[in-house]
Amino acid sequence: MNMRMLIGSNLKLIDHFILKHDDDVAVEAIKKVMRAAYTRHRYKIHLEYVSLVKKLGSHEAAMAHPRSYCSNKHDWTHMCGYFRSPEFEKLSERGRKSAAAKTINHSSGNKSHTSVKYDLVRKGKPCDPCTVFIKTHNSGKMNDQCKAMKKKMEDLKKASDKGEINDTSEEIYYKCRNADGEYLGKRRRKAPQTHYSLYRQKEKETSQLKERLTLVEKENKLLKKQKVTKESLNAYFLKNGLSLMEFIT
Repeated sequence: MNMRMLIGSNLKLIDHFILKHDDDVAVEAIKKVMRAAYTRHRYKIHLEYVSLVKKLGSHEAAMAHPRSYCSNKHDWTHMCGYFRSPEFEKLSERGRKSAAAKTINHSSGNKSHTSVKYDLVRKGKPCDPCTVFIKTHNSGKMNDQCKAMKKKMEDLKKASDKGEINDTSEEIYYKCRNADGEYLGKRRRKAPQTHYSLYRQKEKETSQLKERLTLVEKENKLLKKQKVTKESLNAYFLKNGLSLMEFIT
């Protein structure tokens, strides 16, 4: 257990933004960010590779023209070979099928829904499921199904705000998202704990452990004090020819 975890209850705000080489939570978070960065970078290289193949007519011709996205020719050659591998073809096919199956795509781009919610809360605006959906689906490129769903959600939310219906925002959201148009009353799957929530949990456990250690230290001091008292009294009685005190424990 490192010192940061040991004194978690006394952390300052800035301590949450200082990386420690022995902090497993921070290391895992960095790895996650770097994996996502590599995926985005590889995607750019693949787009450039596909464009060159179409323009130059062959894989070999594209491989002979390294792009600025790669640091050197060796990296470019390696990535071009990877794009032709069965492993990448399998991943691409699975990605195409997954994308084709999506009928409701958000229009917030690279901005996560968490960031959208944060902006709404920071501006003092509602952050209910309907508001977040409407905020993240406002592009003119939405398909008809998504447009109809958004329109229905907006109408039901206005009716709820006026008191014309008693449905909550969550009920309206599921009514619109469900193909049958009825709220199923199902609870949403509990989201996995984030790195931050796990860190806070460890902080709480560490604080509790620290309190227990403090109590143990107090008990040890009391026992030592009692032992010293017994030894002092026994030494006095022994000096004066009296019997030793065995009843003090």
